[in-house]
Amino acid sequence: MPTELQLRLRELHDHYAYEVNSLIGEGREAEIDALVAGYPDEAARLIAEFEAAATTSV
Repeated sequence: MPTELQLRLRELHDHYAYEVNSLIGEGREAEIDALVAGYPDEAARLIAEFEAAATTSV
């Protein structure tokens, strides 16, 4: 069974995949690089939040 963090990371991935597919569908491929540039930072922030919550709840 996936952890809460895994579920949240999957949701983040799905959000970005949807947005990229939308840009492709709209013929706006030039905007994809700018969109996905934020993905690693958002994923890292999410992981850090979960790690911080785990250390404060122990």
